Amino acid sequence: MVRPAPPTRPLSPAAAPACRSASTATCCCAARTCWSPPAFNEAPKTWEELVAQAVAVNKPPVSGLGLALSNVGDGNVQINVMQSYGGRIADDAGKKVTIKSEETRAYLAWLKDAWDKGIFPPGNTTWDGAGDNQAYLSGQAAFIANTGSVGIAAKKDDPELFEASAFSPLPAGPKGTISPITPQSRVVTSRAPCRTRPRR
Repeated sequence: MVRPAPPTRPLSPAAAPACRSASTATCCCAARTCWSPPAFNEAPKTWEELVAQAVAVNKPPVSGLGLALSNVGDGNVQINVMQSYGGRIADDAGKKVTIKSEETRAYLAWLKDAWDKGIFPPGNTTWDGAGDNQAYLSGQAAFIANTGSVGIAAKKDDPELFEASAFSPLPAGPKGTISPITPQSRVVTSRAPCRTRPRR
């Protein structure tokens, strides 16, 4: 689903580049992991720009691009990247496999190019759901794609990092910006045994 991009939090030229993020997935960069120069006053508008900025701030042990490439929920951002290049797993009816396409190849070329540049953190192919969060919050990754949980944690536990972080939509591919939407609800049914238990 292509959605209008939400407004970005302005990036201050005085503070080294901060974090870039998205509607439900975010891309982030912290001042303490991004040096000046280079300084970026705007969030990356495309996936190619994201890689270019990640390369510019990549200086181990800080990795430029903290995207999960593992079998975990945050790794699903790669589906959005592929779709932004026009790649699809299946047709709209869900009956025909369509992943073998030039658009998917273009996405894979982007990913391999980024990988070959050495900007991913060690272990990102085996991360669990907290891998990118921990990499960003510990100053080991400049950019990540995640929900607002990272910002909440930084605001509570590392206000300096939070202030040095900015948020923007996910970058766009040749076919547009694809932002994931994952509605969730938690309910307790009227027949659930816990309804009669006292609250703690």
